[in-house]
Amino acid sequence: MDLKITSGDYKKELERIDMDNSVEQALYFIIQLLLMYILDERFWITDTSRRRKNGLDNIESVPDLMIFDENHGINTDKSADSVAVVEIKYFPWESENRLDTNEKQAYGYLEKTNKVIYTNGIEWRFISKERDMEIICLGNDDNKPFSYYEIIDKKKKKSQIHWKEPKEFSEAWEDLKHKIKDFI
Repeated sequence: MDLKITSGDYKKELERIDMDNSVEQALYFIIQLLLMYILDERFWITDTSRRRKNGLDNIESVPDLMIFDENHGINTDKSADSVAVVEIKYFPWESENRLDTNEKQAYGYLEKTNKVIYTNGIEWRFISKERDMEIICLGNDDNKPFSYYEIIDKKKKKSQIHWKEPKEFSEAWEDLKHKIKDFI
């Protein structure tokens, strides 16, 4: 499948989600599409957010997306077969939505898989058993996460995501694409 998503497409979609559909689930498709665009065709990304917990080896919670590799067989222990899992959180309007506040959930997936991508679409954290966590941020991260997002007046229908300046954003976007390929 030939997919193309530009950095402009991505920013525009996150801003639309922010303005019109401000729920975590709205981020699943654009993040899944981005991963499909970046990874080669032997990988596939499955939305597992609606699965029951006991359908995935009774793990404490169910990740939002799972990444599989066609070169690895699938057995009944699907979480162990995944190359990585992706946990998505909504933009940090409230402190309980910040990635660092919910990090325990992401680290919990390391019991069943070796790699976790943890993101809100702006900040991307790469967690694995082999390496220290790495972070790539597409927003102005001088004082993250509140510097790249602030609560907005929904009546104005204007996104308040604070992206990095164009040159820095372009560099971060390329870093993100390379990191995803390298990580998986």
